[in-house]
Amino acid sequence: MAAVRPVNNLNTPTNVSISFTLYGILGVTWEIEFLSWDPVECGTASITLPRKKFWVPDIVIDEFVDENNAPETFYVSVSHTGVVQDSLPVEVISSCNLDIYNFPFDIQNCSYTFNSWIHHADEIQLSFGKQVEEMFNRSKKVIATMGEWELIDMKAYKHDLVNFDESKREQLTYFIALRRQPTMYVVNLLIPSFFLITVDLFSFLLPPQNVDRSAFKMTLILGYTVFLLLMNDLLPVTGNTIPLISKLNSTILITNIYCLSRCVFLPVPDSRPFSSLTSTVSLDVFFSLCLALMVGSLLETILITNMLSGSIRDLPLPTWIRVIFLNFLAPLVCMGKKGSEGTPSQKQESYGENPADPSKGESRHGTRDAKESQTADPSLLEVKHLREELRDVQRQLEKPDTTDHTAEDWMCIALVIDRFLFCSYVIFLLFSSIAILVIWISMYGDSQDH
Repeated sequence: MAAVRPVNNLNTPTNVSISFTLYGILGVTWEIEFLSWDPVECGTASITLPRKKFWVPDIVIDEFVDENNAPETFYVSVSHTGVVQDSLPVEVISSCNLDIYNFPFDIQNCSYTFNSWIHHADEIQLSFGKQVEEMFNRSKKVIATMGEWELIDMKAYKHDLVNFDESKREQLTYFIALRRQPTMYVVNLLIPSFFLITVDLFSFLLPPQNVDRSAFKMTLILGYTVFLLLMNDLLPVTGNTIPLISKLNSTILITNIYCLSRCVFLPVPDSRPFSSLTSTVSLDVFFSLCLALMVGSLLETILITNMLSGSIRDLPLPTWIRVIFLNFLAPLVCMGKKGSEGTPSQKQESYGENPADPSKGESRHGTRDAKESQTADPSLLEVKHLREELRDVQRQLEKPDTTDHTAEDWMCIALVIDRFLFCSYVIFLLFSSIAILVIWISMYGDSQDH
């Protein structure tokens, strides 16, 4: 009996009903045509018998990629009408494609296809054992995903599979949509990354002339690298696409280096009910963005430090660099050059006279000095001598200032570049964060509509 399909006529197909609960228990029922009894006379409407005593339909799941490790059951339930119910636990390790592009705000879509491996449509006819809505509601209550996933939709379709010999087999396909719960990833990944990038941002406020920024920024980069290594287990390791939380980082790293160099469970195909969400950015992108900004700020610190204390200060300052950075860029970043305080001669003229003018001094005091020289004592002569020396010092100070201010100009340019890169850093970080948030919010909104 266990080896023969339970029909009176082999030309009669056996109707096999399939249902499952996503926890999961696979429910398979079929009818033994020649088996029935009177429940009143026999005192029971159903009995439990060993499975090996019965013919069992060879229902398989096409997406299986590994051995079923679920506990084995040895009994089936037989009703008085001859209907056999086999509730079989199945651990499905499926071959569903994993789309982690929108991680951790992703929706994964998986399909499970049930069919007979040997019997054709004229021998076994498959049907839905329960309504899809009933299966969905039951599965949503008992699904066990450690709080990481939420079952959001389930659909089912029946279709025929044509073999090479033109024979047909019936298939039942269930489409399951799961949404990832992002709270754990936001708290453990996104918020710490945001705090670290904020600290790196405020490090620009450290004065580059007095504080070694590079050591501080290098510490941040090393700390963030260790953080990513520790949090690596939280990130998905498989998938057909790179997450938005990694890809953006690489893009932004290239962008920062370019700017600095100029300064010195599963997607479904489109034919399936649940289409995968698409966007131009992803969580790996966010991590790469944070790391790239830190590396970019470190390179900027190296450049500014070199300009402030390096050999570049000994190079001649081209006029076009002075015009671009000191005349145009400095006011743009609110670092306009301070007004001239005037030369010493101008200051002295503001008081109404120039005591260091030799011609005036001689004309004013010449006659009197000549008279006093005849009767002056040695102490007066010493005072006069000191006065003449002071006049010589004043004459030197009044000469036109021909000192080379190249080193000071290079320092001013370095500070202007530092302020400009800080403003660019803030603007770029602001727009990048807004773009990522808009994309994630739109993706989460689309997921709510499914």
